[in-house]
Amino acid sequence: MSLGTAMVLLLAWFALGCTSPKEVQKTMVKTERTLAMAHNVNASLCAPVELANAETAVIFAKIEFQQGYLRRGSEYIRYAHDMAETALTMSKTCGTADRDQDMVPDVIDRCPDEKEDY
Repeated sequence: MSLGTAMVLLLAWFALGCTSPKEVQKTMVKTERTLAMAHNVNASLCAPVELANAETAVIFAKIEFQQGYLRRGSEYIRYAHDMAETALTMSKTCGTADRDQDMVPDVIDRCPDEKEDY
């Protein structure tokens, strides 16, 4: 293998292996926003596994970042973002449904077909 080929392969390896801290930070912010939105539509009741996976992956990502492992942290945060998006999508139809239109979501409403008379 020539020196030129080795340099090209080395540069390609670095380009694929390097993760931009700014990019990771943007994904972290988006993930935390998505998690907040998921909580607002009762994701803990409608998509508990996905929500728990997302929240745990965010915690693991922060630990990896604190220990200086940007690449492993970025893998966790990408996974967390995917799980948060899934939890939000699953919860939009479940967590906001309100058949009797009494402002109590059906997922927590004891009488989903009768309005409460508070």
